[in-house]
Amino acid sequence: MDRREEFNRFNVDLRAVMLKQNDRSVYGEVIDFSRNGLKLVFDEFNQRKNSSINIKIAKPNSTIFISANGRVAWKRNVGGKCEVGLKLCNLPREAKAEILDYAYKNWRKKNSPPKKS
Repeated sequence: MDRREEFNRFNVDLRAVMLKQNDRSVYGEVIDFSRNGLKLVFDEFNQRKNSSINIKIAKPNSTIFISANGRVAWKRNVGGKCEVGLKLCNLPREAKAEILDYAYKNWRKKNSPPKKS
């Protein structure tokens, strides 16, 4: 977890699908998540900054996807892939809470001191 903006960001590993207007889907991955945004990685991404996109995010430990939309805050090429910062505009409150709970529990597991025997 690190602080970049007003909310903590948690590392996650969730599948994502960006729905394009021509009905073609682009598959990617959510690699960090916060209360107001997320970072995605795609093999290809040709949307402009400030454009609105529709995505589906896999629920943690599930094959069920949640629909959301957001605004592209930034994008950059890293190692042949495109990282995208997305400001969430519409993600159901229950889904956001479930993802944040999952991310926080994973963070706690990785950052808890070892148990004493």
